[in-house]
Amino acid sequence: MKPYEFEKARDALEALRKGQHFDVAILDLLMPGMNGIELAKELYGRPEWRDIPIILLTSVGWHRNDAAEGLRNIKQFLTKPVKQSRLFDTIATIFSQKEVQQVSGRDIQAMSTKVAENWPLDILLAEDNPVNQKFALRTLEKLGYKADLAENGLEVLKALEKKPYDLILMDIQMPEMDGVETTIIIRSRVAEEVRPQIVALTAHAMPGDREKYLSLGLDDYISKPIKLEELIRVLKSCKPKKGKAIAGLSNPEGGGEEAVQAPSISLADLKDTLGFGEAEEDGFVFELVEVYIKETKTLLAELPEAVKNGDIKTVCRIVHTLKSSSQTIGINKLSELADEIYQNADQYSPSELIKITNELKSQTEKVLADLQKLPAQQ
Repeated sequence: MKPYEFEKARDALEALRKGQHFDVAILDLLMPGMNGIELAKELYGRPEWRDIPIILLTSVGWHRNDAAEGLRNIKQFLTKPVKQSRLFDTIATIFSQKEVQQVSGRDIQAMSTKVAENWPLDILLAEDNPVNQKFALRTLEKLGYKADLAENGLEVLKALEKKPYDLILMDIQMPEMDGVETTIIIRSRVAEEVRPQIVALTAHAMPGDREKYLSLGLDDYISKPIKLEELIRVLKSCKPKKGKAIAGLSNPEGGGEEAVQAPSISLADLKDTLGFGEAEEDGFVFELVEVYIKETKTLLAELPEAVKNGDIKTVCRIVHTLKSSSQTIGINKLSELADEIYQNADQYSPSELIKITNELKSQTEKVLADLQKLPAQQ
């Protein structure tokens, strides 16, 4: 989406006359010459421009009057100054409704159930918006899929406890538990070989958002409004998983043994990883583990304060140290999660940083608990 800016209504009209296409128009009520309502009337009076949805920006104290009545192209009135989040939500809602209208006609009839026949998948749709739910489920149905629905991240985790899925279409902005937090939990607790492919559904159009979501562990990305060709591309690229339901995934303490990526650690595996397989070298292995446990506990104690203060430099130092030492003793999944945070720490919002570092802390504590049991394996 590319924005265009005009100081006067007549400049915008001139661009339209020259064939410029606009998906949405954001009009200021108070403009010199022709005001926002007058411009909306001009657009509504021309069949070729009538369907351009309009957001009208008004001033504090302005009340909707008869002049705006009957102008169905005005979809929303927003009072200035407009918060970025409010404007984003308004545009996202307009596009989701527009997409239902666009695809409900000729295009939807052209869809083929052979997509599901050729690429059979168990699909979970995570979406809280009723309009988007209805549209997405119907579109998938036309392609031959009967998807299950979850309205927030917690419902996603509970659904995974009941049955395995090959694909989760994950809305990013959901109540209770959003798509990012849910993905972090699934990625850290579910083994890769049984983990469903997770595809972000988001109306975000900001530069860098795609890379940000992919860096958080999402496997792919579809912008809203959903384009049919993009959805089919994702469906065709998804490989069915031979998974199973995962008990306890929605529990704050984590899932069952089969779900957790930080696996139980055996003395034999640890010695093999370190290259010290002889029995007489057990003492050194235990010493190394003791140093790792002590250092890691210190790092975990420092991490919450650094996150709270937004001290990204200290956060990066902590997770980089944890990444390196975990890699040395073969705790690769933990090392990968720490590296993920290290690579993207400056891109996370404060809430995202809290969520992913909490998950790192949870998984690290599980590793430490396993390591402390090693002497009993002698």
